Order: sequence, then C-alpha cells, then structure tokens
Amino acid sequence: MTAALRRVLLVWLALLLLLAATLGAAFLPLGPAKPWIGYGIAALKAGLILWFFMDMRREGGLMRLATGAALLWIVFLLSLVASDYLTRSVPLAPAQPTGSEARHQAWLAPPRHSASDRRWTLTICFAAISALRT
Repeated sequence: MTAALRRVLLVWLALLLLLAATLGAAFLPLGPAKPWIGYGIAALKAGLILWFFMDMRREGGLMRLATGAALLWIVFLLSLVASDYLTRSVPLAPAQPTGSEARHQAWLAPPRHSASDRRWTLTICFAAISALRT
C-alpha cells in the first residue's frame, strides 16, 4: 500500500470516527453545549477535508491566505446573523391599534366584496378569456 493511499484511508477513518462522534453527541444530554460540540466536530471534519482532500497542505501562501480570508468572512457573516437573532425581542402579544390608528388601518384594509361582486368579476374574466381565444 502506498503512502498516499494509506493517508487517504486514515483520513477517511478519521472522518468516520468524527461522524460517529457527531451521532453520539446528538443523542447525549449535553444541554446548551450540544450545538457547540456539534460545531466543533463539524469544523474538524471540514478541516480534514480542506487539508487533505483539497490539498491545502501543498498550496502556497496566497492560496492559504485566500482560504483563510474566506473562512474569516464566513465566520463574520455568521456572527452577524447570530447577533441579530440573539438581540431580537419577542413581543408577548401583538399591539392592538386604538383610535385614529384603527381608522387608518381600516382605511388601508382591502375592501370586502360580496358574492355578487365576485360573480361579476368572474364573468368579466371568463368573457375576456373567451374573447382572447377567438
């Protein structure tokens, strides 16, 4: 067995062990640490794939710099999403409009149509479709 094949098999075995660790961590009662353990295992798996299967260990400095910048950008965007999610407050009940606000919203509400209005609209639509067919 060549050294390259041995390395690929060892990385594959490590990925399978990390997969088993992910599966095991999903069923353990770890409390609030469960997602962070999952993120750590996922980062290890991504690092193995990046380093060995994408041959980042053989690349020069510029490609490593670009990879690091891309990873840093992803972390930055995910931190913005997390900060947005964590700083939002959930209202207990929707506020009910009163006074002039209620009149303004009633004015903006779509008009309620009767059944005869709907029949008239359907009649016009069917007439337009039949006119287009001929």
